[in-house]
Amino acid sequence: MNGILHASTFLACYPHEATERLGAECLALSSRLGDNAALNYAHWNIALDYSFRGLTREGREWALKLLDAGRQRDDRRALGIAHTILAMIDLMVGDYHQAAFHSDECMRTAVTPFERKMGAITKASAEIFVGDVQERVVDLLEAIRAASDAGWELMVVFGATFAGVGHVLSGRISVGTQLLESAVKTYDARGADLPATFNKIPLAEIYLEMLTSRARPPLSVILRNLGTILRIKLFGMRRIKVLLEQAARAPHLDERGVTRARINMNIGLLHKLKKEPNLARQYLQKARAPAEHHGAALLVAKIDAALAELH
Repeated sequence: MNGILHASTFLACYPHEATERLGAECLALSSRLGDNAALNYAHWNIALDYSFRGLTREGREWALKLLDAGRQRDDRRALGIAHTILAMIDLMVGDYHQAAFHSDECMRTAVTPFERKMGAITKASAEIFVGDVQERVVDLLEAIRAASDAGWELMVVFGATFAGVGHVLSGRISVGTQLLESAVKTYDARGADLPATFNKIPLAEIYLEMLTSRARPPLSVILRNLGTILRIKLFGMRRIKVLLEQAARAPHLDERGVTRARINMNIGLLHKLKKEPNLARQYLQKARAPAEHHGAALLVAKIDAALAELH
């Protein structure tokens, strides 16, 4: 947990220009020394710094630089790390097929347990959205346990969020939402804005989907989760508002980023649900340009559909 707390503090205190400059200095030094491990680490940190701020386009550019450098140096570890970052970014923007592809490439080129386990986590997370949900949730939980045993906190945090969503998609709504709510409470108490925000956004989206979806779940799912469903029907809009307001105040998020766009899109959808079309349109339009800039096609499609319904 200390590593996650440190990352949250670092992102909150330094603008991305400063962290890129520090990373570039490390990159130049490691290049002069011919230190492959330091080169890989510098690329990793710069790419993730951008990505966790929501600047996934810039994060992708740095991951691709590492991919090219790995090929030039014939460094398979660089390739594995680069594909790991690309898979994480694809998950952040909702490109699940590409996330699965980069996860496969990560595991194919990996030379250390870290890349292999990270690839397993991103692969199972991606396939929750494109494959057999229940089997992939099992795979993801197994990969998370292995990462936890190894002390790899970032991987555990990243995977656990998708595990919570996976439980919901497989019909275990109470289990999934309780996992995400528990994570939010834990990270908020520790002042860890990065993982807290990472859980607040999908949790708000789950509640929004449950309040707006026209599809009726099977009776068995309703009966198994009746208490949670009733709670969301009664208090869901209030909880969504709180989650999104808190996420919007996260100090590490860049105004130009895809995460900020995702938050604004969901605020727009909440106003749409509350029959406040002018506010809904304002937030949806604010979200669209950065979502498109960062290649988040799934978000753009959702925004366009919502805007069309407001006309």
